[in-house]
Amino acid sequence: MANPTFNGTALTTQAARNQIGCRQVRAQTETLPGVNGLFVQPHGFAGRPIVVTGLLAATAASAALARNAVMDAFRAREQLADGEIVAAFVGTDGCTYANCLLQSYTHAAVQVSRQGPDSFAAYLPVAARLLQLTP
Repeated sequence: MANPTFNGTALTTQAARNQIGCRQVRAQTETLPGVNGLFVQPHGFAGRPIVVTGLLAATAASAALARNAVMDAFRAREQLADGEIVAAFVGTDGCTYANCLLQSYTHAAVQVSRQGPDSFAAYLPVAARLLQLTP
């Protein structure tokens, strides 16, 4: 299983999961007097929501350096959610979804653990919300 990418940048480094939503159908419906059922005017498809969760991880010689490294990695990815970049998203199964917009990239609390005498690892749970504009 690969880490999901947006615009060529990995959104997670570990424990990646993505959930691909259904295409949203656009249609206008109305009732007609004296007629059972609905009158439907189909208008094609709208966007497809995509949710990605996982971890960003970084290691360093001190807890502070590991935390700073993982937060720098987060900030670099967060800049992709600028409302202007429309790019391809590649999911954990390798499937490509064209014309996606990264709507938000958020994180939870950083967790730092000692890996060895001179090594610390920082883990940051992240969540990305994307919208495929033209499924």
